[in-house]
Amino acid sequence: MIQWTEIYVSGFIVARGLHAGAGKNKRSDQMSYFSRLTDIVTCDLTQLLEQAEDPKVAILEIVREMREGVAGAQRSVNTASASEKQLRLEIETHQAQVEFWTTRAIDQIQGGSETEARQSLLRKREVEHLIAGLDQQHKAAVITEKHLSTMQLALEARLSDALRRQETLGVTPQSPSVPHYLDARPAAKNGIHREIDEEIERLKRNLK
Repeated sequence: MIQWTEIYVSGFIVARGLHAGAGKNKRSDQMSYFSRLTDIVTCDLTQLLEQAEDPKVAILEIVREMREGVAGAQRSVNTASASEKQLRLEIETHQAQVEFWTTRAIDQIQGGSETEARQSLLRKREVEHLIAGLDQQHKAAVITEKHLSTMQLALEARLSDALRRQETLGVTPQSPSVPHYLDARPAAKNGIHREIDEEIERLKRNLK
């Protein structure tokens, strides 16, 4: 079993696991198929099954590893999303402080306390510099979250393909054959289904 460890550095996710062997025409089904999440995205599923000693055994292992990869990607997306939200809220808090010190300086000037007003404006500048640094981190966090979300969608697409291959091979799935994000039940109106509904409506309008 691959133990996925998800980290992201400069917007890129890394998942370490057991390395699959190379340079063999046939591979042992005891070996792990993927050592990084990007291996799942770039894999040639047809080739993997052709090289397997038993394609039916192989597809079960491939699906299992892909499910683990999707779960790991989801955890990373959740972490990145929480980081982005925390930075955004912190920036908003400091922006309120900027307004506070500005208002206070105005009141002090009106009261004839120019020296105190200068101190208030210095505090305002300090907060503005802090906001500038946090804003750079927030922009990086937004990019990271977007990258990880894109990676997750790519992994889910690969998993869907593997599940279709599993069905074609006549292999009984060890877990639900339909990923949660593709659940076609009416109650499951998630993001993908909303996008599909919108696209269907656009196509209908184009046909009129």
